[in-house]
Amino acid sequence: MLHKKQIKLARKQAIASFILGASLISSVSYADSTDALWKDKKTGLTWMRCSIGQRWVKDSCKGKATKMTWQEAVSYVPVFNSQIALGGRNDWRLPTITELAGIRHCKRDWAREDSRNIGYQEASKATIILRKVPNGRGAYRSLPYYCSKHSQVINNRIFPNAEKAPYWSVSNAEEDANSAWAVSFYYGYTGYFDKDARFYIRLVRDK
Repeated sequence: MLHKKQIKLARKQAIASFILGASLISSVSYADSTDALWKDKKTGLTWMRCSIGQRWVKDSCKGKATKMTWQEAVSYVPVFNSQIALGGRNDWRLPTITELAGIRHCKRDWAREDSRNIGYQEASKATIILRKVPNGRGAYRSLPYYCSKHSQVINNRIFPNAEKAPYWSVSNAEEDANSAWAVSFYYGYTGYFDKDARFYIRLVRDK
């Protein structure tokens, strides 16, 4: 049975999440345009082209994206679905870490092992540095860790005015219950962070 203090804290968190969701809903104006959405032909997933907090205006994302803690982001999604139903759908969700990492777009190349440590091979022949991330089925898969220096990390034609900063995924860190996985779109790093950190979010839906 929950202690009275725990119940009180849970109520406060629920109220805070509702207020946050309501304030964000009022600031979002997607005009229900299909132009505000992008379907990945490889995965079949449909992505919001704007970060939460931005508005789709004349073929671009305008305004300032909103940062949230991981729990705020999780709580915000059902509010978004009930109030906006973007694209006529109410099944928007936070992406898994593999899905979120999948929209990275390294303009130059993925980071590779230092060629000085592998016999001065050409950089293009060096091994790509990998990072294991959860695949959502109780196992892990290896993905490129991050982009090479000074490389564009996201396709700005698809996701205009995307923040060069971390975005939350829905994936928990199995090693630490207080952490969750995120992708930084500065160099494209994948890693897990404390859930109290305030990051951006971008929603996705299935086929």
